[in-house]
Amino acid sequence: MGPQDLVALLSAIAWPTTVLVVVLLFRTPLHKFLERLANSVRLSMVKIRLGSIELELPVEQASAVLNEMQKEITKALGLLCEKELALFEKIAKNEGRVTVDELSEGDFERNVSPEHDQLRHLRDWRLIEQLRTPGGEVAGKRHGDNYPYVTDFGRLVLSLQHQQARNEKDSRPTSENSPSTHSGE
Repeated sequence: MGPQDLVALLSAIAWPTTVLVVVLLFRTPLHKFLERLANSVRLSMVKIRLGSIELELPVEQASAVLNEMQKEITKALGLLCEKELALFEKIAKNEGRVTVDELSEGDFERNVSPEHDQLRHLRDWRLIEQLRTPGGEVAGKRHGDNYPYVTDFGRLVLSLQHQQARNEKDSRPTSENSPSTHSGE
C-alpha cells in the first residue's frame, strides 16, 4: 500500500470518525436536546369537530372519546340481524350498481318483501342513503328499480367492523399455540 492509498483511506474514514467522536463526547447533551425537541413536537391538544360543535381536548381525553365512539359504532352493528348485515355488505360490495330487485331474493315489493324492512332499518341507521338511480337523480315510484348506496358513515362503520374482525382474528390463539384438549393416553 502506497502513500496515496493511505491518504485516500484516511480521508475516507476521517469524516465518520469525527462524527463518532463528537457523538460520544456530547452524547448526554445531545440526548437531552433530542428529547426536548421530541417533547416540543408532541401534540398536547386536539380539535374534534362533530357537526357544528368543535371541541378542543387533551390528546389522552380525545383518544378516549374516539375509542368510546368506535365502540358505540361497532356495538350498533351488533343490533343488525344477519340478513340486514348481509344485505348491507352486498350493497357496499356492489357500490350502488345493483338495483333493489337484483338485491332482493324475488321481485321487490314495498311493504311486502322482507328486504323492504331490512333496507328501511339500514336507512334508519344512516348506513345506506336514499335510493337513487345510477345517474344520481332521486329515483321514481317503483322502488325495485332504485339503486341503494352506502353512505360515508356506512363506509366508516364497515371499516371499523373489518378492523375489529381482524383484531379478533389476530388475538385468537393459533392451533399450534393453544393447549391440546386431549391427553394422548
